[in-house]
Amino acid sequence: MTQSEEIVTQKGESRQAVENVFLYNQNMEVNYSTSTNDRNKIEIRLNHPDELEKETYQMIFVLKGNIKVTKSGSNHEFVEIESQQHNLCRLPFKSTRILVDTSDDVLFINLSKSFLKRFLPHDHPAFKLLLNEDLDSQMVLSTINMPITPEISAILQKLGNSDQSTFSDQLLLESKAIELFAL
Repeated sequence: MTQSEEIVTQKGESRQAVENVFLYNQNMEVNYSTSTNDRNKIEIRLNHPDELEKETYQMIFVLKGNIKVTKSGSNHEFVEIESQQHNLCRLPFKSTRILVDTSDDVLFINLSKSFLKRFLPHDHPAFKLLLNEDLDSQMVLSTINMPITPEISAILQKLGNSDQSTFSDQLLLESKAIELFAL
């Protein structure tokens, strides 16, 4: 790692270290398609251009409706999150699909592994659960979805009103993502 926080590979290639939420989400590749089973459902698949990024850690907030997360090629639900609930999931890029109804109101915030390692204490049970290198599968922080509290709702509303085009909006997203993660 250089002083400017660039990562230099053995081949001499240089790439910027992904440390903030705004850049990580901006670089995320998102594919949308209509579900073949239900035309009112949108199927979302995530990917990242960096081949070193194998999974994403996604804070999912469902304000209205419900979402289902399944393994690609399967109808078995990994997790279903209903209206006014949230959860944090580890989702492998290649094998995860998210089903959302066209009328749902959902906010997804993707976090990188380096973000979690920076803010989550190594001795915390969530660190051991979510960042277990031995597991190569979907993981959910809580088996019971957590309610969206008024405090969380106020933060989500603030994020929804941000256009994320200026540097201050990028800082706002980063600080609010940290605040949501803390809650």
